[in-house]
Amino acid sequence: FATIMNPSARRNRLSALRGAIRLARQCSSCPSSNPYFAHQSRPRGLQINVAYSRSYHVSPNRPQLSAIHRQNEFHLSPQLVQLTRQRRPFQSSHRSGVTALLFRKNDENQYDNGLPKPWHDPEFMNDSTPEQIEAWLIDLLKLIQDAGGGSFDVHANDIYPTSSQNPKLNFHVYCHGSEQGLMIVDSYAYLRVLEAFAGRKELERSNDGDKTKLSNGDPRRAEYWLLKLEKHYEAALESFHAVYGIGIVEKADVCKQSISPVKVKSPSKLSPFASLASSNTTSESHQSVSDNGITTLRPPDSINQEMEKVATIVRSLQPTVHHYNSVIKAWAHDSDSISVARSRRWLSKLEDGPKNFDDSPDNLLIHTTLQPNDESYDLYLHSCSRGIGKKRHLLRERASEAEDILRYRMSLDAPSNIRPTTDSFNNVIRAWTRCRKDYSVADRVLNLVREMEGIHREVIMKEQHKGQIIEEEKWKLNIIPDSKTYTMAIDSWVIAASVKAEKWYSEQRSQIHNTRRKSHRDGNNVTIHNYENRQENEDGTAEMRNAEAIMEYIRDLEEFGHVDPGAALIAYNTILSGWARLANEFRPDNAKKSEALLYEMIELSESGKENCAPDVLSYNAVIKAWAKSKRLNSADRAEWWLRKMIDGTCQQQSVHTVRPNVNSFNLVMEAFLQLNDASRVEDLLREMDATDGVITPNSESFSKVIRAWTRNALNTSNHSLQSYSIENARRWLEELLQRESQGQSELGPAPELFSSILKSAATCHDDSESLLSVGQWTFWAMRDSRFGVNSLAYEWLLDIGLKVLASQKDNKRREDFLISLVEQCCRDGLLSVRFVKSLSSGRVFDEGWTAGERERICRQIFGDAPFPMHWSRNLCGRYSTPTPEDFCVAKQGYLSEE
Repeated sequence: FATIMNPSARRNRLSALRGAIRLARQCSSCPSSNPYFAHQSRPRGLQINVAYSRSYHVSPNRPQLSAIHRQNEFHLSPQLVQLTRQRRPFQSSHRSGVTALLFRKNDENQYDNGLPKPWHDPEFMNDSTPEQIEAWLIDLLKLIQDAGGGSFDVHANDIYPTSSQNPKLNFHVYCHGSEQGLMIVDSYAYLRVLEAFAGRKELERSNDGDKTKLSNGDPRRAEYWLLKLEKHYEAALESFHAVYGIGIVEKADVCKQSISPVKVKSPSKLSPFASLASSNTTSESHQSVSDNGITTLRPPDSINQEMEKVATIVRSLQPTVHHYNSVIKAWAHDSDSISVARSRRWLSKLEDGPKNFDDSPDNLLIHTTLQPNDESYDLYLHSCSRGIGKKRHLLRERASEAEDILRYRMSLDAPSNIRPTTDSFNNVIRAWTRCRKDYSVADRVLNLVREMEGIHREVIMKEQHKGQIIEEEKWKLNIIPDSKTYTMAIDSWVIAASVKAEKWYSEQRSQIHNTRRKSHRDGNNVTIHNYENRQENEDGTAEMRNAEAIMEYIRDLEEFGHVDPGAALIAYNTILSGWARLANEFRPDNAKKSEALLYEMIELSESGKENCAPDVLSYNAVIKAWAKSKRLNSADRAEWWLRKMIDGTCQQQSVHTVRPNVNSFNLVMEAFLQLNDASRVEDLLREMDATDGVITPNSESFSKVIRAWTRNALNTSNHSLQSYSIENARRWLEELLQRESQGQSELGPAPELFSSILKSAATCHDDSESLLSVGQWTFWAMRDSRFGVNSLAYEWLLDIGLKVLASQKDNKRREDFLISLVEQCCRDGLLSVRFVKSLSSGRVFDEGWTAGERERICRQIFGDAPFPMHWSRNLCGRYSTPTPEDFCVAKQGYLSEE
């Protein structure tokens, strides 16, 4: 038995247990052969219950054993009984396998024989999946149901309980189930399932630092089991009140030897099962009704001890705050849009719970106090701080609510068990930093940080002067700003700088646009001024200075060991990302500032401060700043930093080597895209493909190449190069679709890629035959994709066909093309005003597509009015549907210069 309890002997537990059973049988047949067994002192009886519980850690190919109960009666000495009580019989991190439990058979003073159940261990089934733990609980409930203990309607695939009726419980099975080898379920069994569904996201996040998405069914499964536990507890209460004739308990004074009269009010309407149980037990009790209508119930002495047992059973089924916290935690880590609302729902249920029940140990009262604790509020604050959703007012409302909860927890009226901690403040600060378009975020965050510093300073001064702190203010010792606090304060100033810089950039663009319109109207050549001469408080530079000041403060705290050593790197990266956001063509010097900051990080790391060594995020921020500056050398500087990472990784010249990722290449590709250098963008994509999977291009990489070639087609004046560029864009789109069809799930096109190729082919000046082939292929590829075509795709394909097939030799092809295209457009219900006007009033030529040919084709295709409405059934907007006037052919078309 000692071998069974040894955690290092997990694999030999089954064989050791069998050996212990054989040894016990030998000792029972020959007691004098073992010193632990005294022939003179034979106890009244000890039952060894060996439960081969369901094994989940075995391989799937092995047959799994269901619960098999074997009972053996032995006469063991009190010494061995005392030995088994010294150590818990279930001490294993494995939650499956063999469970050996010893029960004292005839002990009436202690329910369940004083031994804990296996699932009371927090490490119970720690290596199992939530689905396996759920299956274990279902099997356990079915065993109780088969023994007649109650009816439980539980299924592994249900989301919500299907039955609104509470299960009917048989307390005789619950009281004497251990004698029959049953494991009686309590609220801890449900808690293990709830904790499994609430904690799986954290387990998956801890694997190699990867964030694995949690399925939306997990918080709903947690809700399902909590609702089942509530129904189980309600059924126990109802059955207890029915069996013992107790309605609403007002006072109870229960001792071990006697039970005083219990005052109860007449019970309200009960279920048929409870009414029947109440009628059967009325004759066993002595009742007297007073003048005020309160019934005095005196249970007979024969059921006093059984009543204590049943009351203990009912208390063990009551949900606690930990059950509700598990559900709140499951929703707090979920990405569903309703996760915050569901977390608030369960927190409100805790806040509205009963608060007028006595839970003293010498009392038979069933209810206990159910109130939220500090973990409940911290979990909800974490849910509010995740920034789920894109509506600005919703994010601001959540941040305001989080701060209101924090103020309530700090007030004098708040209970002592919900006092805030540093994590509470950090969650509120994080909720405010989710409001990325609010300039006032910086002031709110700084006020919270100053408040944390003031609380910490106040409690330290009181401790130094008075020597001790009163009990009501000890919670203030837990309020200490940490690295997260200060880095989020830096982020708040970066947000304020970004908001102001975006507004300033928009004003500069608007001013340039108005200046150009004025010069075009007056016919004057107006020079665009250089907007570098401005004050720092206009474009967010002053806010970035404040963020850098906090970073210097973090470095000072780090030297004294007051913050996390990794806070410096996070602070540097936050500052770098801020300068990258402020970089634009009007402020190209911001790229130089970010570059100087990166040089500072490299020097600090080489001087021995390894916590300041830059990572890939640091390099990417500098590359992004140069890409947004749009200078002639910006792309070259961005590529230089990329090559610096690649050369350092290949040559291993420094200890702190940084390997670039796909975002590094995409940022450099964006820099060349801004300079209209499509060939360099394509070369970078081919370079990623040549790494043999070390750096795999994503959908954004292909998108940048396609955009680069389509933009190159519009910006070049060489007609032959236009068709070449559009053909290259089509070729890369085909490559992207082919890789997606091969099973690369991380790759996939966007509808804008199809539209950009069609629009470029329709608006360019080239009229070569290849443009029509590219346009038709792109149109049908878009139609066959998951996006489908729209009215603009039909309009662009029409323009391409009329431009390419405008000559007289293509009259037959043009007619067939137009008839088939219009018929397909009408079948899809996408016939728009612009499509009709492009055909009836568009450009005509002296030969081929003339005004007369256009009129003949339009009458042949459209006919006479009225026109069917279903031709435009899938269009939205008042002016999208064509009218009969739109079908009229223009008397005079736009003749070409040819």
